[in-house]
Formats: sequence, structure tokens, C-alpha cells
Amino acid sequence: SVFVDPYTGEITGARDYKYDFFNVVKYIHWSLLLNTPYGQPIVAWGTLIFVVLLITGLVLWWPGRWTKAYKDRSFKIKWKASFRRVNYDLHNVPGFYTLIPALILGLTGLVFCFRWFTAFIYLVTTGSATPAPAVYSRSRPPVQVRLADTATAMDKAFVLAEDTFTRSPRIAFSPAIGAEAPIIATGYSGSDTYYGYDVLQLDRYTGRLLSHQENAKKTLGQRLIEMNYDIHVGAIGGLTGKIIAFIVSFICASLPVTGFLVWWNKKKRSHRHAKNLTKSSQPVV
Repeated sequence: SVFVDPYTGEITGARDYKYDFFNVVKYIHWSLLLNTPYGQPIVAWGTLIFVVLLITGLVLWWPGRWTKAYKDRSFKIKWKASFRRVNYDLHNVPGFYTLIPALILGLTGLVFCFRWFTAFIYLVTTGSATPAPAVYSRSRPPVQVRLADTATAMDKAFVLAEDTFTRSPRIAFSPAIGAEAPIIATGYSGSDTYYGYDVLQLDRYTGRLLSHQENAKKTLGQRLIEMNYDIHVGAIGGLTGKIIAFIVSFICASLPVTGFLVWWNKKKRSHRHAKNLTKSSQPVV
């Protein structure tokens, strides 16, 4: 990022985010720090497997009988039991309580991973698997383009955006890229979220309004897809939502560890049982 004084045009600072902690974490989460064509499919299929494991885990968790003993084993952790039992409960009980939010995190992750899943959401919500195409208005280049006029157009466009988005706590302002491209102004409805926004397209040479894309006129599918990131990180619920997303993610990260230990203990027990059967079947001389 380069920081520029809006009154003088002087560059007041610059920052390279490449090695920032949260930026590194973001790319680990997105593609394991590999190039996207290689790392992202690994994350994508891992996310799909995670969703399948959550659903099959619910089937395994479901009590065979709704007696007190079964309910205690399904809903409570028996802390005074053996390590094997405590580990089983740590896999079984928190896994159930976080199932719904974990599924939401997993399914919203699939939207980033697979185009077919995004198309499926559009199909369910609008009846068509193809989203409405983005429409861009065209700026009309004058016969002679002067830099001063372009700068004035930016100022006019910004003032118009401020006057239009009077209830928006944040406005994103994007200069035009290309001779006929418009200036884009986005008015967000929340201070920390990205869904529910209006978009203005303005002429890059005159600053006049070309189009106003209103949030109220979007389809249900468009709204859901736009909300996806905010749901995925918990921001849609404010600070409380982010805390819930953090706790659920932490528990989800523990499930492969406790699940592996459950499998390992069963494997060792089966191995010991097989050895005992072998010894007992040997003839006594």
C-alpha cells in the first residue's frame, strides 16, 4: 500500500504486506503457501472431506437408545475416567455441540473452493445455476483528455458518492482502469462487513452518474454469495460471531487429533486381542 496526501499528492508512506502475520496465515489457509493451482485444490478437497466427516460423525454419534447412560455418554465429558475414555468424549461431545456452526464454516468454505457448489446455491435460490452477469457502464472519452479534467471528475464522483451513501459507514472508491472504464464507488451497510452494498458507476471524465446498482434489487442467490465471506469468518454476527467462529474452529482443529487417538487405541486393542486369540488357540503340550 502507498499512502498519499489527498491535498498535496505527496507520498507519505508505504507498506509491504507480504510477510505480515495475518497475511501469511491467510495464504496458509487458502493454499498451504503453495501456488494456488497446487495448494488450493488440496484445501478444497480437504474441506469437502471435512464436511462429509461431520455428517457421518453425526450418524456415529447418534445414541442407539435414548437412555440416561447413552445420553450421558453423548452429551457429557467424563473427566474422571481413563485417558482413552476422556479422549473419546473430547472427540464425541464437542464435535456434536459445534456440528451446526462447523457445517456452516465448511459449506461457506466450499463456495470459495468449487464453482459447481456456487452454481448449486444459485440453482436452489433462483432456479438458475448461472448468476446474472455483471454489467459495466462505459465512460465516454472526450476528444481531448486533460489530466486536470480527470482529477476534477474524481473529486465530483467522490462528492456524489458521499451524498448518495449517507447511511454507509464505509465507502470504497476505485479509480477507472481503462479508457472507457467507469469509476466504481461501493457503499457498505456495515462497518466491519462486506455484504449488503450498493454500487455506483461514474464517468471517469465528467464524474456524472452512469448507473446505481441497489442492494434491494439483488436476488436471494446474489445476497447469499455476497454474505459468504462474512458468514465464513463470523463477522456477520459482530464480535460475538467472530468469537464463536474462533472457538468452533479451535474445536474443529482438535477433532483430527482426538479422532486419530481413538483410531490408534482401537487398533492397539484389536492387535492385543488378536495376539491373545493366537495364544489361546495354541495346543497345550
